[in-house]
Amino acid sequence: MDKKYAAFLSYSHAADATLSAALRDALQQLAKPWYRPRALRIFRDDSSLAASEALWPSIQAAMDSSRYFILLASPEAAASPWVAREVTYWLDHNPPGTLLIAVTGGELHWDPTKGDFDRTRTTCLPPPLFGRGGHEPRWVDLRDLPPDQLTLRNTTFRDRVADLAAPLHGLSKDDLVGADIRQHRRTQRLIRATIATLTTLVVVAGAGAAIAVDRTRVANEQRIEARRQEALADEQRVRAEQGLRDALVRQLLAEADLLTDTSGPVNSAEYPEAARLGLAALALRDDAQVRASLLGYTTNSDIRATLVGHTAAVRGLAYSPDGAILATAGADHTVRLWDLNAPGRPRPLGEPLTGHTDIVSDVQFSADGDFLATASADGRVILWDTRDPARPVPLGDPLRGHTDWVSAALFAGERPLLATTGLDGRALLWDVTDPARPRQVGEPLVHGDEIWTAAVSPDGRHLATAGRDGALVIWDIDNPDAARRVATFTTEAGGAIRSVAFHPEGTLVATGGFRDGVEVWDITDPSATAPMLSASVREFVYAVAFSPSGRLVVGGAMPTLNYYGLDLTRGELRHLGGQFEAYDSSIQRLRYSPDGATLAAGSENGYVAVRMVSTPYQIQSTIDGSAAALSSDGRTLALFAGDELTFWDITDPRQPRRLHGPHTAPVYPRGAVFSPDGRLLATTGSIVDGLVRLWDVGDPARVTERGRPLNAGDNAVLSFSPDGRFLATASETHGLIMWDLTNPEEPNGRRLSWEGEPVLSTAFSPDGRLLVMASAFSRVLVWDVSDPASPQVLSGPLTHHLDPVYAVAFSPDGSVLAAGDDAGVITLWNLADPARPTLLGRTARLPGIARSLAFSPDGRVVAASLGNSVVLWEVSYPARPVRIGQWSALGTVTVTPHGWTLITSYADRTQLWDYSRVDELRTNLTEYACAVAGRGLTESEWAQLLPSIPYQDTCPAPTS
Repeated sequence: MDKKYAAFLSYSHAADATLSAALRDALQQLAKPWYRPRALRIFRDDSSLAASEALWPSIQAAMDSSRYFILLASPEAAASPWVAREVTYWLDHNPPGTLLIAVTGGELHWDPTKGDFDRTRTTCLPPPLFGRGGHEPRWVDLRDLPPDQLTLRNTTFRDRVADLAAPLHGLSKDDLVGADIRQHRRTQRLIRATIATLTTLVVVAGAGAAIAVDRTRVANEQRIEARRQEALADEQRVRAEQGLRDALVRQLLAEADLLTDTSGPVNSAEYPEAARLGLAALALRDDAQVRASLLGYTTNSDIRATLVGHTAAVRGLAYSPDGAILATAGADHTVRLWDLNAPGRPRPLGEPLTGHTDIVSDVQFSADGDFLATASADGRVILWDTRDPARPVPLGDPLRGHTDWVSAALFAGERPLLATTGLDGRALLWDVTDPARPRQVGEPLVHGDEIWTAAVSPDGRHLATAGRDGALVIWDIDNPDAARRVATFTTEAGGAIRSVAFHPEGTLVATGGFRDGVEVWDITDPSATAPMLSASVREFVYAVAFSPSGRLVVGGAMPTLNYYGLDLTRGELRHLGGQFEAYDSSIQRLRYSPDGATLAAGSENGYVAVRMVSTPYQIQSTIDGSAAALSSDGRTLALFAGDELTFWDITDPRQPRRLHGPHTAPVYPRGAVFSPDGRLLATTGSIVDGLVRLWDVGDPARVTERGRPLNAGDNAVLSFSPDGRFLATASETHGLIMWDLTNPEEPNGRRLSWEGEPVLSTAFSPDGRLLVMASAFSRVLVWDVSDPASPQVLSGPLTHHLDPVYAVAFSPDGSVLAAGDDAGVITLWNLADPARPTLLGRTARLPGIARSLAFSPDGRVVAASLGNSVVLWEVSYPARPVRIGQWSALGTVTVTPHGWTLITSYADRTQLWDYSRVDELRTNLTEYACAVAGRGLTESEWAQLLPSIPYQDTCPAPTS
């Protein structure tokens, strides 16, 4: 069979893009007759700089249409999985003699004794070429050729191209060179003859005026043709530029995907960089693929925002009491206030505060949020009026009681009392009843050495100081005029203490510093000689903080956060996990927000990462009961709690209202579904009898059972047809049955599945024409039930799953089918033409069985119950579904047809979740992505990644 291409070029896009293009052009031009555009057709994939699974079918088709395979061998090609895949496919489907090699880098050595390439010395070949045996493949050396010499005018390059071209032409190299010379001579003769003819015509043309007129006409035609060619060139240039942009977009997204690969543990610190790459891709091409990817980088990051403003280490952090403002203090001598309630990206409030002349070491809000205290290495403490946070003003003169660096400034609970500590080894107490005129109270509290860190108990009664001497001192400051030392704690571990924090209950204090780990002391036992709890952290600890719930977070010299739970029963700090902090910098300060929803981390490089502690998808309400059925209008929820049925109005999902019930049912249903008109409720069988029952709920105040129970099998899955006439049941024991409910008193069932085939799920299409079943035999079947008397299977089974398929769901418009399997993989199918379904895409594998699926009302999100989690997938670009949310929840998932409420139901508990954040992020995607990224690519980063594209600042600094 004739092949479309003489050869397929396989190469590393990163290493040989220029050389491969030159080789393709040379092969196509060598020995080319003057009347043909090319001597041969050579396939070279120049449409992508980042291979992907979606491109493989087109690559495979190109290889099937080629007679020879030319490998551009280099160390980069040897390391490329895509080059290896192409080589493997070629060798599996073609004779060995059809593979040619052009060495562009590295080393190639053939061992004739073994009939194989020498594995110890060859560095340029992918693994599939080793161990094949046989004769040495034909290869040429293209190494060390200057880029400006990659032309047939260069005799060396021409000679080596001829070596490769000879078998493509079916000639010896000498015959091919001879043919090329003859074609060149023919062309020269033709040119000379043409010139002579044109010369004669010019002479003749000057003989008369008629010929001059004709020449004018020809000239006009030539000008028109020139303009046409110019327009064509412009069009080609636009296409080339767009092709370049498309290739760069694929490269940016591929690099971002590698940073955020969900197939293994995800380093959340990589998300800011991934978001910057995604924003650059969006600047080049704004389409569904790029937006879906950027949405994934934004939603999957637990970094809610990266605050970029300080030019040196962040030494102080403080949330306002309402959590709306974050104050940051830096070694750049400034204090900044950030509005955390700004939509999308936090914004600075006003200009930086520049009242200090040296490092600002601490910052704290008063209990009412009206005042801010800042401490500095310049030996001063400044009180600021923050009632207008956009324009803070100093109150009175700075406090100057310390003779050295002031390390901390702390308000004592709700009292008008301020504690300050310093490297002069003293703690001072100040009455700030009149913040414009603070006065020192009591005697200085002498710690004994430099105080590096301090903390006040939640009730404001105790002050903890620690520092260079490694001692933790507890002071009773309940009566500031007579404050006293109540305990001093030291350990044999020694080492200075860099950070202290009180537990929310006020009786425990955590310390960390230049010692082997973190310690928790019980301050109610002043005689203690050892900490109550301790843990080895294997790094210097610079920051410790307790969450409002009592979880301890530790940060230090390494860019990592470690979380601990306090197990007082066993007397141990239980490690709960760790995270990388962004930007590869040590962590200087940690603070939880008052509600514990976010954690701020200040870094040595001046960045602040504001992390979300819990999922942003919040529970709106919880109702006792499961087997939840949602009415078609999304307003009524039917729930079973044991054998009691209740109906709830969830128009306001935050405040569900009981409508009717409880009604007593004779069984304990495991699942339920409303008919489209809301007049029937079908329930699955219980452990007791495994039967499906129909209930008349037209009057929810009087629920009655209709007809006889349906023997549909244990744990049946139910689906009503849109017109309510049919009920489909799927079970492992009885397969797929379609029940005609025209007369609910006498339902008539028809089995559709194979005898003995375990059917795990079923769903009607929105128009009622299709019925889909998912099987434990790892397949999905699409039935045409438009004629209920004669259901027909459309096309073959959908068999892209390798495991039992547990769930299926249609998109609201019926054009897309989602199917989820035992391995946690979800596939998406185009059913616009149900007789010819096509695979649109598939999700990454996640732990757990996909037992339940549901589309959002706009069809752009698929919600899945996977193991112990609910996972949201953005499918607006179905070729590449993107995970955009995941949280712990059990049971089936259902979405309301209006709004953004998702329902989970399991084990007598039904929860209503708000997932509107998806829509909020989509609407303000750039703002939210910039919040995670903190900044766009710098000019130097842009030039390195996108050298041919003019620079764009994709995330301008937020303004006040």
